[in-house]
Amino acid sequence: MTNQQETSLAWLAGILDGEGWIGFNVRARHKTERGREKKSILPWVSVSNTSIEIIQRCQDVCTMFGIACNFTKANVRTKANNLIFIWSIAGAKRVEQLLPLVIPYLALKGERAKAVLAFIRSRRVTGYQKTYTAQELSLVQSTRKGSSETTREAPTTIQ
Repeated sequence: MTNQQETSLAWLAGILDGEGWIGFNVRARHKTERGREKKSILPWVSVSNTSIEIIQRCQDVCTMFGIACNFTKANVRTKANNLIFIWSIAGAKRVEQLLPLVIPYLALKGERAKAVLAFIRSRRVTGYQKTYTAQELSLVQSTRKGSSETTREAPTTIQ
């Protein structure tokens, strides 16, 4: 790895620690035949910011390592009427490509990133179409604890 690559990963880790979110997108996917809701849990990494330059640099770092990512503009504005831009990586494969690269540089969200990786690896063994295990749900919940302290997300309970 070159110095430029290491510097870029350290920069991205700093942005993730300060402005980013590492965790899961949890939503009800559909109802089963028995009328129960089946949860969909998707590993997710994102940064929201009013600086398009920061978001573009996040995208550039991913491109440097061949990791596909998304760049979008939010449909809402800040109280100061500024546009909000979002960089994100969704899905087990892509998130699993990025996290091992930035974990050594994360100061605040390293444990959260390790929990997301543990979840991804567990799903590979359990099977992606199978019901989530108690351990997997516990890993998801661990990324929610205290999330309001380091992100704007409010902690929620996963059932």
